[in-house]
Formats: sequence, C-alpha cells, structure tokens
Amino acid sequence: MAIVVIAAPSSHGDEIDVKLQARFNDFRVQLSSGSAWLASLSMADLHVGVEMRRGHTQVTTGLSQLSVVDLTPAIKHDKVLSMTSDEVFRAEVSLYNRTEPVEQDFVDLELSAQLGGARLLFMNRFIADLLAFMAPFSATQAALAEASQTAADAAQQAMHNAYAQAFRAKLSVTMKAPVILVPQSSRSDRVLVADLGNLNVSNRLEMGPWSQLSTPAVLDKMTLKLDNLKFYRGQLAADGSVHSECLILQPVTLAVQVTRNLSVSWYRDEPEIDILATLGDLTVVLSETDYAQIMRTLNENLSESGTAELKPLPPPSPAAEAAHGASRSGGTTSTAVAHLETTLASVYTKLRFSFDWTFVGVELFTSSAEEKVGTAGSHARLSAVEKRCPVLY
Repeated sequence: MAIVVIAAPSSHGDEIDVKLQARFNDFRVQLSSGSAWLASLSMADLHVGVEMRRGHTQVTTGLSQLSVVDLTPAIKHDKVLSMTSDEVFRAEVSLYNRTEPVEQDFVDLELSAQLGGARLLFMNRFIADLLAFMAPFSATQAALAEASQTAADAAQQAMHNAYAQAFRAKLSVTMKAPVILVPQSSRSDRVLVADLGNLNVSNRLEMGPWSQLSTPAVLDKMTLKLDNLKFYRGQLAADGSVHSECLILQPVTLAVQVTRNLSVSWYRDEPEIDILATLGDLTVVLSETDYAQIMRTLNENLSESGTAELKPLPPPSPAAEAAHGASRSGGTTSTAVAHLETTLASVYTKLRFSFDWTFVGVELFTSSAEEKVGTAGSHARLSAVEKRCPVLY
C-alpha cells in the first residue's frame, strides 16, 4: 500500500490545492468455519487519486482484478466470482462548486465510468455457508443494520436536498453486464446462463421554456440501454467456459429513458419524472429438454444445504422493539397533515410511466432424441433449432 499527499495552497483557481494518490497492490481475505475453509476474496491493483482545486474536485479510481473462490473441497466449480475483462472498473468523477447565477450548461457532477464483465456462479449451498458463517456475529449484524439504516436515511435526505436544488449530473457509463451461471448442482456440468449483455447509460441537459425571470426550464434526459440480453442452457467446462449452448430466450434489447424536470418548482407542463421503457421483440423457445433442466436446477441447486449449521439470530428484546416502534410512530400525524396541505395547495403530475412492448412470442414443443438430430417432417423448423442443442441427460 502506498499513499502520497501533496498540499500546495494556491490563489489561482486552476491550480491544484491538494493532491492525494493511494494504491493497494494486493488484498486478500479468507473465511473459515473453524473446521474447514469456506471462501477466499482477493483484489489487486486498486488505485485512487484525488485532486482538489478551487473550482472543483476530481476523483479517479480503478480496480484491475477481483475474484471470489469457493474453498469447499470436492466441488466441481469453485470460481464464484471472476472477471471476463482486463479490469473490474475505471471511473472519473468531477464535483464542481456551484456559483450564482448558475449558467445554462453548468453541471454539479460529471461521471465517466467503464465497468468490465463479471461472471457470477450461483450456488445455494455457498450462500447457506456464508449465512452460517455470519450467524454467530449477531451483535455485529445488529450494529451494521443500525448503521446501514442511519446511512440510508442520510443518503435519502441528501438526495432530497440535491433534488430540491435541481442537482445537475452528466453521466457516461459503459458496462459489460454480468453473466450469471446457475449449475444444476455443485457436482453437475449442466448450467443455466443469464447473459445480461451490454449496458450503456448517458444523459444530456435540455433547455425548455423561459420563465419571467429570464431563466430557462432545465430537463435532464437520461437514457439506459441494455443490449443482447439472453437466457440459455449449456454445459460448463473446467475452465469456466460454456459449451453446447441452446438459446431459450432469444437476444432482446431494453431501453429506458428517464426525464427529470429540474425546474418543477415553477415549470409544471412536464412531469417531475417521466419514464419511457421500450422492450424489443421477446421470443422464448422452450423444449421438453429445456423445461426438464430448469426444473432439475430449481430442485437440486436450491435444495442443497450448506456444510455448516445455520444458527438463527436471537429475537430482539421487547424494549428494543418498543423503542423502535415509538421512533417510527412519532410525529406521524403532523407530518401527514403538512403533506396533505402541501399536496392540496399545488397539484401536478409527479410521475408518468409508459411501457412499449413490440412483440411477444412463445414456442412450446415436444422433442425426442431422433428429432434433435434433424428428422424432417412437421418439426423441420424446430429440428433446425435443436440440431445445436444436444441432449444433456
């Protein structure tokens, strides 16, 4: 680990006041139940850089390697989390100090991020082992839960304040969405695969009508696009690759456009939040073999229990429950009345949601071993599809 801090006070706005650089070369954590090793988490080459200037603060960060390995003996596939790209993520964040009056093209935050592809292996037995490992730390879990709730409340309040101030953000995020593999069991090569494709997030600020104070309305239009999402079955090799792929859900595209009205305090012709979701052609092709493997996976994978005994957490004390209930109920009536008065004073469209679904197709058919090798007849079209889908019984 290396940390370098440079402080250089300056009277010029473009020069660096404080510069910090930190790098973690290697980080590893291993979990054990006392009688056997459970899992290993490792990260490599995590770097963070911060530059503070008079007008803005810039943060750059990145991570090269991340992996989680199941250390349970006598299992067939142990790579719970692995990366399929050269880096985990790389991001650059710029926070700008707002000055009055605010310029039309000003943004409070600018985020540019590239996230690599991840490969996740879901095993119910592994999740049960982790829960069993965490069960004895009930006091720590309670403290973490309380801290998480406090952090969530603070984050919600910060988001509310930022939204009230018409917080402007410019986003450019490219992500190779994760590939989720669900083996039939911990000792099986048959696997169901959910490939979430490629994710792109971007936004732009659009100026609307001008107010009487010569201030334009500002609309933040964010576009989220998920390409090449698909679901299939196959056979998992020792190196983690999937062979003998057979598509169940044909590749589909999902696009979501979110428009935020940042001038909702005086411009009400547009909703405060307008969401438009568009789903491309959705085609499902399901054979008897596909259905059988899905049901076997649900039955065998989800029924596998962990190697460690899962101890239930102790119930909270009556005094703690009473205090928690009192904290939740306090001030409810006055808050509700104030909210009702505010709502009646000004009624406008707060949220609008539209969903466009172009095509849905489901093909269900029976198949046998003879049909899968290309038997002609009334199933000719289905046989052409099933030629690439070997029987995995």
